Amino acid sequence: MDILENERIAITPPERFKDPFEFRPQKTLPDQTYFKQAIKEAAEQEQRESPEFFRGVDAKRISKIEESFAKNNIVPFAEQFQDFLPGETSKHFGVLCLSTNNNENLMWYHYADGHRGFVIEFESEHKDFQEFGTPYEVIYSDKPSSYNFENPSPDFWRVKPFYLKYEAEYRILFRLPNSTPYQTGGKPLFLARLPRACVKAVYLGHRMEKGGHEKILQLLKGTSVSKFDAIPSREDYTLSFREIK
Repeated sequence: MDILENERIAITPPERFKDPFEFRPQKTLPDQTYFKQAIKEAAEQEQRESPEFFRGVDAKRISKIEESFAKNNIVPFAEQFQDFLPGETSKHFGVLCLSTNNNENLMWYHYADGHRGFVIEFESEHKDFQEFGTPYEVIYSDKPSSYNFENPSPDFWRVKPFYLKYEAEYRILFRLPNSTPYQTGGKPLFLARLPRACVKAVYLGHRMEKGGHEKILQLLKGTSVSKFDAIPSREDYTLSFREIK
């Protein structure tokens, strides 16, 4: 309702998503050479900052310590990184999730409060919508994306389980400082401005309460936005839409 009434839309940090696999690429072990080099650089930095701690320890002994540390810690490091990434990403980025399908019963069930909500269709060619951000198609896969520590993939945030393909999802990624923070349920949510002119149509759920139904029609009165009631089929498991004049 906020989109229609106040021209603002929620940008969600990944850690608020229900799916525990979001922004969590599969555990990929760093290349040992890369990992050893990172440890070596950290050890050299420590030697510069605390030379007295390393006094009397020869370079060969330090090298063996570094090698042993890399061997024993490479797997725990990869696992910790896998758990760390969603929360750390959520400090900096949020996502707007969109769908190309307005007629999927599971989507209405999960995301429109069991048909008590509604679906908003945006005009993707509108200049204000295009300035809002670029929608990227979600990649559905039977395996999580991998994460290469030396050359991180920019697409890991677009990968979702194959069984969610029915969502037909596109995503727009945002840097959170460009949005306005808002608290709901004790957790941050971010609201970004999206002009009402970007709204092309609204589809009202067949179980929507009368008050909400009337409020939406009032908000859209005098606009060019198309309005539809969702009608369950009497013959199969599909929905049709009847335009409200």
